[in-house]
Amino acid sequence: MERSALLTLIALLLSPLVAVAGEPDNSWSLIREGEQISVYSRDVADSKYNESLAQTFIKVRLSALVALILDGNSHVRWVNTVDDSRQIDIISPTEVHNYTYSGAPWPVDDRDAIVNTQASQDSETLIVTIQSYAAPDYISQIDGVVRVPYVDSTWTLIPVGDGKIEVNFRVHSEPGGEIPTWLTNNLASDQPYYTLNNLHRFFNRENEYFDRELPFIREPGEQPQ
Repeated sequence: MERSALLTLIALLLSPLVAVAGEPDNSWSLIREGEQISVYSRDVADSKYNESLAQTFIKVRLSALVALILDGNSHVRWVNTVDDSRQIDIISPTEVHNYTYSGAPWPVDDRDAIVNTQASQDSETLIVTIQSYAAPDYISQIDGVVRVPYVDSTWTLIPVGDGKIEVNFRVHSEPGGEIPTWLTNNLASDQPYYTLNNLHRFFNRENEYFDRELPFIREPGEQPQ
């Protein structure tokens, strides 16, 4: 077995998110399962909001998926509950600031969020990690809209062969203000589930991201530069 293939196999076996293919470790509880998508939840110390983890497999090029996630202008097209989005600025090819706006049912206030997002790829395993953290003071707040004060999310994209990517989307946020328990519980399962469901639909047809090339991403099978 080639060294790169062996390292990929070891990473898949040892990663806490894939100790068993497609299943997280036992700190997570399954809260929703569909034909292609599983959603898990777990408690977070000192927070009344749970952390969510959604998993699926998508047949897509790594560069296409990374380009879509980094591009804040696209989020309104596939991220569930997002009603408006834009990319605020590009710090580097691997770092951006993105803005999202989400309307809420009465009497809950609408929310918006600014996140700093950074992407990296392991040169041996080719696993891509995309991390986002809230930057609530990066631009001025909008009257009547609650700025989300805390976001901590990670996309872990793992090549598994045959052109497929295992997608792990983990997110924990503090939405700020008051939100009814029923809405919080619905969002914990629905938002990550439908976000990944929308990803499947997005890449079921050709789009402007299909053939995107990113200088910092190496596709499985490509030789290192």
